[in-house]
Amino acid sequence: MKRFTRFISMLLCIVTITTAIPVRVLADTSSHDSVYSIDNGYIRVEVSGENGGFVVNTEEGDLLKKSDNNKKLLFHNGQYDTSFVSFRVDYGEGRVEDYIFGGKYGNLSDPSRLGVQVSQAQANGDIVATWRVGQLTFTQNITLANEVSSEHGMVSIQLEVENQTGAPVDVKARILLDTCLGDKDFAYYQVLAENLSAEAITSERVLNGSKYALPQNFYAMDDPLNAGIMAYTVNNPANMPYQIAFGHWNNLASTLFDFTPNSSLNFTNVYNEYLTADSAYALYYDLNSIPSSKSASLISFYGVYSRHNVPAANSVAIDATVPIRLELNPDKTGFIRLSDLGIADFAAGAVFENYASETAMDLENITLAVQTTSNLRVLSDSGSAINEFGDLEPVRVNYSDVKIGNTISKQLYFQAHLSENAAYERITFGVYDVSSPDGELADDRLLGEKVVYILLPGSDGAIPKVTFSSMTPEVIYTSGTRHLFVALTNASMLDNRANWNLYAYSVDGKIKVDIPENSISISGGIMDIALKDDIELAPGSWYLQLEWTDYAVTSKLVPAVHQKQTASQLRFVVSEDKKYKNESYGVLCVVEYNVDKNPGIKTETYNHDSMYRLVAFEDEDAFKEFSKETSKYVEILLIFRGEFTGERKVLTSNGQLETTYYSAVSTKHLDTTTRQYVIDNPITINGCMDFEAGTMAVYYEDYLSPEGFRSAAIMTEFDGDLLTSDARTSVWKGKAIFTKIEQKKNFSLRPYDINGNRKENFNDATIQLIWPSVYGLGQTLAGMIFKLAYGELGVVIDTPEPEEEEDENSAEAPEEDDEEEELEETELGRVLSFTASFSLSFLNPKEGEKPRETYWTKMQELFEYHTTDSSLYEIAYGKDKVNQVGDFTKVNEDDEDDKGWTGSVMVQDVLFGCGVGFYGVKFKVDVGIQNYIDSLPKIKGTLEVNTVNNWAFSFEGEMEMATFSLEAKLSFKSYKNFPVPDEVYFFAGGFKPGINIDTYGVIWITGGGGGISDLYESIFLKQALPPLKLILAVSFNIAQVMDATAKLGIGLTGISLEASDIKVMTAIKVIPKLALTMEWYPDLDLKGALSIDLFQGVIKGNGYIVLIGKGYTDWFFEMYAKAALKIPISVPAVGGMTIAAVDLGINTEKIWGGFQALSIAYGITYYWGELDVDFTTGANKAKPTFPDLLGQKDLPIYY
Repeated sequence: MKRFTRFISMLLCIVTITTAIPVRVLADTSSHDSVYSIDNGYIRVEVSGENGGFVVNTEEGDLLKKSDNNKKLLFHNGQYDTSFVSFRVDYGEGRVEDYIFGGKYGNLSDPSRLGVQVSQAQANGDIVATWRVGQLTFTQNITLANEVSSEHGMVSIQLEVENQTGAPVDVKARILLDTCLGDKDFAYYQVLAENLSAEAITSERVLNGSKYALPQNFYAMDDPLNAGIMAYTVNNPANMPYQIAFGHWNNLASTLFDFTPNSSLNFTNVYNEYLTADSAYALYYDLNSIPSSKSASLISFYGVYSRHNVPAANSVAIDATVPIRLELNPDKTGFIRLSDLGIADFAAGAVFENYASETAMDLENITLAVQTTSNLRVLSDSGSAINEFGDLEPVRVNYSDVKIGNTISKQLYFQAHLSENAAYERITFGVYDVSSPDGELADDRLLGEKVVYILLPGSDGAIPKVTFSSMTPEVIYTSGTRHLFVALTNASMLDNRANWNLYAYSVDGKIKVDIPENSISISGGIMDIALKDDIELAPGSWYLQLEWTDYAVTSKLVPAVHQKQTASQLRFVVSEDKKYKNESYGVLCVVEYNVDKNPGIKTETYNHDSMYRLVAFEDEDAFKEFSKETSKYVEILLIFRGEFTGERKVLTSNGQLETTYYSAVSTKHLDTTTRQYVIDNPITINGCMDFEAGTMAVYYEDYLSPEGFRSAAIMTEFDGDLLTSDARTSVWKGKAIFTKIEQKKNFSLRPYDINGNRKENFNDATIQLIWPSVYGLGQTLAGMIFKLAYGELGVVIDTPEPEEEEDENSAEAPEEDDEEEELEETELGRVLSFTASFSLSFLNPKEGEKPRETYWTKMQELFEYHTTDSSLYEIAYGKDKVNQVGDFTKVNEDDEDDKGWTGSVMVQDVLFGCGVGFYGVKFKVDVGIQNYIDSLPKIKGTLEVNTVNNWAFSFEGEMEMATFSLEAKLSFKSYKNFPVPDEVYFFAGGFKPGINIDTYGVIWITGGGGGISDLYESIFLKQALPPLKLILAVSFNIAQVMDATAKLGIGLTGISLEASDIKVMTAIKVIPKLALTMEWYPDLDLKGALSIDLFQGVIKGNGYIVLIGKGYTDWFFEMYAKAALKIPISVPAVGGMTIAAVDLGINTEKIWGGFQALSIAYGITYYWGELDVDFTTGANKAKPTFPDLLGQKDLPIYY
């Protein structure tokens, strides 16, 4: 039947054309032996060498669907004529001609009589079909979408028209695709309607944008209820069709261009005039006026989304389409808008599917979260503003009850901000499960993700050209991991990997080798190309060539003349000479040595200059032998395990070759059978962090200098995926660094005890992991959500409890004491400790309000100009910005939150490592809990959580009522995962005037309470005396002039006294805190602290004294005081500014301090027994050993 209707339609075409232009006939459509093809294992296209006609079918198709394997997507019965391209050319002066690509027109001398010239330069390469009529040249370029692009799995159809007529012509084009899905010669089409929901099209219809915007992508299904095959059409948002026609194939094919739909004709069944279910659709493009000697082009994609990079862990597959670039308007004040909705500059189409699998389930509540970089912002569905440029919070679109197999389409609108320089902006689409009560977004709740890029030209409108200035080395070995380092200009133009490919060609051009995307990294204008063993290059001369996709050329990202770029600098030689072979290593370390050659001594009181060296070992056995010789080094700070190569060497003055630059390459690919990632050469760092799927380097900052490298800092750069070991918690995907390890500066791993407590008296610099954390999301850990800010390398040390002596008269020899001291501390393992914001959404789930974001605002400023090709070292260390990452001293912790509640707090010590993955978290933070009923009071308190070893939880809070206040504390610790009370406390106060106790009206008791503490330790006794304490508390007023609250704790092991909020005139707080504690068993521990606040903050001061005697023999003493003079807060503009401040400390190790007058700061440090006094200037502040006694915290309570 279809052959008969095809014949009738062709007769209609012939009649139509021959009656209008008698001298023309259609091109010969007979089959021909010459057929060219391209396939990539997912999609296959065949092009006729006779007429350029094409057919498309799947191979693997959509990796997530077995039902679409080896299925037709376009009709094919042996002929290549049912899907075709036609053009309408307006020559002016009323002359309008319609052409079918490959047809024969005019007299015998017309070039169309020569037919179509089809060529394929290389096997499986682009198929180019060229056809001419008169002085117009039409080119059809058929290729497959780039493996990295969103459209992978689709066929790219590019049409170009070149005008050599000597006058401008207006050209329109039509692409007719004869839909066939498997054995069905029709389809059910789905497009986005005006309400942004999918609309099915089953009868003839024309969409022209009059009712709602034409969709950037739409799809065809073989079954609307249970789709086994889905074929997508994706349009370039910068070159959209002006019309889309759906119809019965017979109707559409009976005309070369114009089409009048019969809205009553349903093409999905046989109940129509043709008695067949047969559908097709046509895309109409306007190439506008083409000047003489110029050309115009368009591009469209048809096929399937391969989903080849969707792992089994993702239950939702996302695909998205955005313009490849925007163009400036003629005034260069903004961009040419690709959308006329509201203030939108362009639209993006997103499609996501809850695809069927063995583990698939219906999704109760999900969110499509859309996040952009700083020069883009998401708009509402009406095209109006809903946030600001640079807003870090994703825009969320909520969906409920998404069944297995459901596909959802969403059109989103964006506004772009014009900046000085051209740059790629990133849009991230993520689908998250938000069915939990808090509704928070977290990485572990991610169901699927897609990242796309759009290029925004700078204010001059130019798109910078990528050029190559140099490449090293000139000669590489035939095997092993080899690196080529290419110096680039305008490297940011390569941010979007979907737009280009890199190949290595033999010098004669006969051999072409694809260089995988994961073997290329770009940073600081240097492209690092890692050629692993699987990239085989024969001995001889080669060159690199950068090749842009047709999509990039059509979108005017690069001119056609620059589509393939190479240069003489990109030539290199592959040699079998082993002198060019890079040495490989299994373990790479950063080792600390003592400049003074003191063998491995590092104590709290011994101050030495440190020297750091890169030391590489062939394997683990060699490293273990080295690590046993502890007398030869101070500390091994970093241990990298994996395959490293020594890339750069220098010849020192003593004739030795020193390796100064090491690199490692890790690759990751998805096994299409298991859909699990296969990792090649994963790198572990200190046994607590993993690096994979990218390149990393460890090197001396001045690695090219034969002598200068010795005094240079050691640097570590990552460009790939960072995860925690064992737990496999994602940290970041992209660029990250460790802080510079500077020579002569004391660096150490931060020490923790087995309970996650930081060791006291630790003042060395630490090694931080820095990445653009502002762009990250939270992680669910121990049932709580944390957004990781930065990491710090540490070590967990076990210090056994000293055994009590059975016989007090017994004495041990000094040698045995020394041996005991050596065995006291054991390294249990190394950890990666994160500072993070802790979400309090479980306390404050109210929507629509945001707490201030002090820390993250600072981090956003730090990474404001970060791009994917920029060096994080340049950003972090420019103007010493690296100190902002861990510096919270400038954050005002004392401000009251106007809303009376806290959205999140900053916490330290989220610990991973020690071979167990998530080791635990330990923190204590101030929180505010919102009131849901206006008449209820606000609640403020302190939350303390410890999940290291046996968990512990406590909450201490207060609530102000109209006539009195309440305070309470309740804490638990776990014993074999069973909660045991540890502290119970209750206090009621604020009663006015209270109870007079002296009958003279002088002393009034205004509140009281009490409780017990250390109950847990008393139940599970570990020492001779139980530490249980009885707590008594009282608030009082003296002569209605002075108010105070005092708390007394009494126990068998010690006593404590604390007075707080001492006020005069009932309102003026002069002594916020006065405390004295003394523990006499098992060791002496005496601590006293005082803080004053006079004239409402004009004069502030804090101080403490500490005396600790371990075993009453090992003594530590420290005094510390600080004071500041400030301008009253009531003074406009300068209120709160510090005029002068002084800090001074003295302990058993040193005396140190600092002085600041306005913005000028000085510091002094003197270690007892040394001859020199260290003077410093700048922002370095004297830091107390016990900041908590000053009422300070290591981190601000709000971010």
